[in-house]
Amino acid sequence: MSLLRGFGKNQISLNNAMFFFQKAINSGYAPGAVIMASIYLSGCVHVTKDSSKAEEFGKIGVNLGIRNLALSGDIHAQHAFGFMRLNGLGGIIKDSIEAIKWYSRAADTGNAEAQFNLGVLFENEGEFTKAFKYYEMAAKQSHADSQNNLGICYFNGDGVETNFEMATKWNRLAAGQGHPLAQCFLGYFYKSNKE
Repeated sequence: MSLLRGFGKNQISLNNAMFFFQKAINSGYAPGAVIMASIYLSGCVHVTKDSSKAEEFGKIGVNLGIRNLALSGDIHAQHAFGFMRLNGLGGIIKDSIEAIKWYSRAADTGNAEAQFNLGVLFENEGEFTKAFKYYEMAAKQSHADSQNNLGICYFNGDGVETNFEMATKWNRLAAGQGHPLAQCFLGYFYKSNKE
């Protein structure tokens, strides 16, 4: 699970992204530090996974007041603070219940990435109806990962009645945004004559 989706596909876009996240940090905006922590925590095509750098950026986020910013209602800070609670970054105690609380605050105000992350958390807990709800909220905002996962929910009947037409619809939308897993699922749908 990453705060950064779509970057890392090429070195130029990642370098530009990291440049601007660093500018945000230099301006005192804590979510920029958490996004950098996310990059190093997960790694990507052009950045080697490095938990010590992730922790370093997490501490910068704490020092820049990520919690206070989240409490003030900044939805990006709420999402970022949820990520920090989920992963125990920056000296913050790892706590999935608190992560859900912070993700929910951001999700309830329309943050698609927080909605997606809640969907993943609930899916991993086997709470498919809740996962479906959050995937659907984000998918309706054109969030490609959520569109893909919503299609899979429809295909498998996870949290919803099995519906191959809806599965194909949502995976087609995600595939149209270049989502490789959705493209594979579409191939599977066609191969299986499920459409």
